Amino acid sequence: MLTSVVASFCGVCEDYFETTIEAFVAFGIAGERAAQSSNVKGPGSFKVTFFDEIYNLTPEIIEKDRKVEV
Repeated sequence: MLTSVVASFCGVCEDYFETTIEAFVAFGIAGERAAQSSNVKGPGSFKVTFFDEIYNLTPEIIEKDRKVEV
């Protein structure tokens, strides 16, 4: 799944190295947010919540929650 996220990011940017890092950051943030969700009761509900978190990510959320500087 991470490969698909990286490909999506690279499809709209020219610097593939920096874009790949940004994709990893977004993926990690979505995972952290899903893990903290009260909707998660096990691995099946984590997967669904994780997909929802990826879908709902905004540049503002990524900027606020990021732990990596590029």
